[in-house]
Amino acid sequence: MASPGSGHAVAVADGWAYFDTSNGLSRIRADAPPITANFAADSMEVTQGIQNLNNDVPLMADKPTYVRLYGRKLDGPNT
Repeated sequence: MASPGSGHAVAVADGWAYFDTSNGLSRIRADAPPITANFAADSMEVTQGIQNLNNDVPLMADKPTYVRLYGRKLDGPNT
């Protein structure tokens, strides 16, 4: 069983997959088709904690580095 609020499936029974969400227990048919969507990347930001969208802050060697990707949904549910 997953921890509450983790969003992981907690059980499958009688053709349903039950899972925990921030709104409580939810279910979906175990044989439900996948939801598809297409996304496009608009820009990215390489950061080590402090950065701006122009990437003006120099990166340092041997320091943890993260990449933020900014994008948009092209089609699919709720576009």
